[in-house]
Amino acid sequence: MKKIISLVLLFCFLSLCACDQIETRADIDLSVMSDTLAYSEIFRIQSDCNAYIGKTIRMTGIYDVMEAEGRNYYVCCIMDSTQCCSLGFEFLLAGDHQYPDDYPKRGDTITVTGVFDIYYEGEYQYCQLIDAEVEF
Repeated sequence: MKKIISLVLLFCFLSLCACDQIETRADIDLSVMSDTLAYSEIFRIQSDCNAYIGKTIRMTGIYDVMEAEGRNYYVCCIMDSTQCCSLGFEFLLAGDHQYPDDYPKRGDTITVTGVFDIYYEGEYQYCQLIDAEVEF
C-alpha cells in the first residue's frame, strides 16, 4: 500500500514539474549556453532569419535601450569572447508596459523569452522577439 501511495505521489509531482517546464519551454534556449556558443547561435539565426520566424527563443544577456527618431528599441545583447562585440535581439514586451517604470535598468542582466519575428524599416530588415517576457 505504501508503494502505491508513493508511486501516486511521485506521478503527481512529475506531472506538476512537466507542466511547469512546458510553460517556459523554448524552441531555442540560448540561456543555457556559454556566451561564446550563444553569440555564435545568434549570428547563425541573424544570417538565416526566415528559418526562425515563429520559433520561441530564450536568452540571457545585458539589457539596453536605444532611442532613435522618437522610438525606443529594447534589446538583450551577448558579448563575444573578446568582449569587444555584441549581438542580440530587440524585444517587444507582451501587454501594456511603460518605459522606464516596467523595464530593467540599463546594463542589468536579463533573461528574455519571445517569439522570433522580422520587420522592415524602409528597405532594412530587423530581427525581434515579440510577445516577450523578461526576467530581471
